[in-house]
Amino acid sequence: MLRIIHTKGVSLPDDRESVFWLNIKNIPPSASNKATNSLEIAVKTRIKLFWRPANIRLIPEDAAPKVKWRREGRNLIAENPNPIHISVMDVIVDGHDVPLNMIRPFETLTLPLPANSAGGQMTWRFINDYGAVSDPIKMTL
Repeated sequence: MLRIIHTKGVSLPDDRESVFWLNIKNIPPSASNKATNSLEIAVKTRIKLFWRPANIRLIPEDAAPKVKWRREGRNLIAENPNPIHISVMDVIVDGHDVPLNMIRPFETLTLPLPANSAGGQMTWRFINDYGAVSDPIKMTL
């Protein structure tokens, strides 16, 4: 069991979502009987933990269409005008992957386009609050 508690004295912004990384490492105890064959596995789990203020009722399905994408020269610009994080599954421009994991609230990112990409057609998908991947969102830059 794991309990996460918001402690007093630590203030978080109330105009935007906050994100934390929860890292859990499970290491099995050493076997007392070394004479038998055994396999021991250590597992590390990394989870994004979001804290969304009660006054923010926006969900990723409503926020994602508001993300603005544009091309400036050899760069792809992603602008998130929303108070929540957008977890990105993938961004594909002209068949080429553009690495991107997350767009923070009110953040504008500049991403280099792949060298062999004209930067015309783009498809992207996001991850919702339940971990499900959205349908592809297609657009022309």
